[in-house]
Amino acid sequence: LSTEVEQLLRDVVRLSAKLTEQNIELPEDLPDLPTELSYWVASNLYGVAAEQQLLLEMQDTVTRLEREAEILTSTRNHLAARAVLKDTFSEK
Repeated sequence: LSTEVEQLLRDVVRLSAKLTEQNIELPEDLPDLPTELSYWVASNLYGVAAEQQLLLEMQDTVTRLEREAEILTSTRNHLAARAVLKDTFSEK
């Protein structure tokens, strides 16, 4: 599950960089352990303060990672759709 969350996070960062045409990168020292990774992701979610607080208050790592996977999947799908639209309209 933590591997899935990390991959989703990388996808979101890659798509965000593409859409904003900025160089956005994750830190090289991203936490390896599931608990630390889950707290790192929760503390670095922007624009969803209430959701961020709920994640940080969760005591169960698996539950936190599952919710983060849902959020990141939704975000990735949204960004991917925007990237396709951007590519489509920039070709014309």
